[in-house]
Amino acid sequence: MVNTRHLPVMVNEVCSFLSGSGEKREVLLDCTVGGGGHALALLSSSPNLFLIGIDRDPKAIEESTKSLTEFKERIELHCARFSQVKKILKDRKVNKVLVDLGTRREQIFSEKGFSFRDQELDMRMDPDTKLTAEEVVNKSSCEELIKIFQEGGVRRYLKKVARAIEDARPIKSAKHLAQVIERAIPVKERVKKPYIHPATVYFQAIRIYINQELEELKALLEVLPLVVADGAIVCIISYHSLEDKLVASTFRYWAHPQREPALLSFKKPAQQPLGTLLTKKPLKSSKEEIDKNFSARSARLRVFKFKE
Repeated sequence: MVNTRHLPVMVNEVCSFLSGSGEKREVLLDCTVGGGGHALALLSSSPNLFLIGIDRDPKAIEESTKSLTEFKERIELHCARFSQVKKILKDRKVNKVLVDLGTRREQIFSEKGFSFRDQELDMRMDPDTKLTAEEVVNKSSCEELIKIFQEGGVRRYLKKVARAIEDARPIKSAKHLAQVIERAIPVKERVKKPYIHPATVYFQAIRIYINQELEELKALLEVLPLVVADGAIVCIISYHSLEDKLVASTFRYWAHPQREPALLSFKKPAQQPLGTLLTKKPLKSSKEEIDKNFSARSARLRVFKFKE
């Protein structure tokens, strides 16, 4: 039987940066509270930590409410997107920020088409998103599919796969879509990484497009300097190069605004360094953790500290 329970990644590393310091009350903003894995570890180790947790998936909020019930006096949970952080916080400032950009196992094994099983093509992370994967796959032109793949990080066989999808319509299930993509990719390419399904990066691109994941991440990065307290620490875990590039370039800009270009539209562009990089290079999961949790293999943790 497949284990569908989500395991939080790099918990020890995250706790080493974000655990509460001393007797002072501190506020942690967990932007991807999920099932409450990281939050549970941080609240347990830091008795003076107050958690404001958000997640766009209503089911995640239900799960975290249950898993964090012993800390109910020290938590505040919201079903919301990154772009709504400022509205949720109002005038409050936070001392610590955690963002884990991974997809939860509960979502992957839901009946929403995140995996390659025989299930409907949905891929929406929250019910407020109107566009579904089935609409994208069956109604987008070949050129539109190519653009979605390109912006979602696909580098090879874009036209070939887009045409194969167009020819195979109507495509009604995730399993059918995965088969169409797999057949469109040359066998010699498929065998290079036998442990990764050839449709993975295409599914990822469609999911990113439907949920506007990169736009939401940009919105969060743009607002963070406005909502953090002096000395705040920000930990962000990314899983693919598109996310990591955004995070890395933003952290570098905050640290060196005079020499690093701003890829985002900051309302208050930095004139002086906002803080320092606590990780010059991203931290990666240990071999022991990857052996226990294969999803941790692509995790990259970057940490930034704002000025005191």
